[in-house]
Amino acid sequence: MRPPLITLTTDFGTADGYVAQMKGVLRGLVPEAVIDDLAHDISAHDVWAGALFLEGAIPRYPAGSVHVVVVDPGVGTQRRPMVASWRDRLVVCPDNGLLTLLWRREGAGPIHEIGLPCAVPGVPDVLSATFHGRDLFAPVAAFLARGGRPEHLGPPLVDPVRLPFPEPLILEDGIVVGQVIHVDRFGNAVTNLDRQLFPPEAAAEAVRICLERAPEKEMEIRMVRTYGDIQPGELAALINSGDRLELATRADSAARVWNIQAGARVTLRAVMA
Repeated sequence: MRPPLITLTTDFGTADGYVAQMKGVLRGLVPEAVIDDLAHDISAHDVWAGALFLEGAIPRYPAGSVHVVVVDPGVGTQRRPMVASWRDRLVVCPDNGLLTLLWRREGAGPIHEIGLPCAVPGVPDVLSATFHGRDLFAPVAAFLARGGRPEHLGPPLVDPVRLPFPEPLILEDGIVVGQVIHVDRFGNAVTNLDRQLFPPEAAAEAVRICLERAPEKEMEIRMVRTYGDIQPGELAALINSGDRLELATRADSAARVWNIQAGARVTLRAVMA
């Protein structure tokens, strides 16, 4: 029988001991578990960046895994703690929109609020108002990893928070208008234009991008297959590993060189093959 698998994703960094304290709780409650650190350098308080990260990471983990996610600027307030089931995986996190993009790709499964006080081994009688990752989410994850059921933690949560997602605007003549939603650590600008927006009978030849949100600075760029196809000094577009249109330059930061920011408009022109 495989040992339980628990993952940790936070914006804590590793210098201050917060992750170590969560791991200590988990080791004490479920010592047989495998604990994977997914990321602890999510931008501080950036729930949107956390949602983008989870969209790519959680589907790659096997069914039965338990995922603790703490990007929680609302800790200690009225925001609700929850456990969400997604394709036979369990995610323990605050109800602040972290699962928005997972749910957008494939609808939400059962969600349960974690009732407070929480009668789960390891949860203290008085929670720290600033560290639910240690005092609540880690013990709950241990409970779930050992076979505990989410429904035993609290009532169904029927109105989870979802972050507003800028849906692409589909126009006539194969034109789709979207925008940059994220700039990654390489300076690649990720858009909200998914691969499925390309008609099966058409090929994308070029896209138009509005730099600095100024129409007079709109420019046309090539579509390429991969980063190595980009010419030195060129800005190009490609479909990235997350199946979204991305703007990139070769071995440099497209965001810095071309001053591309989140919110920049991108127009996809599909050309009939």
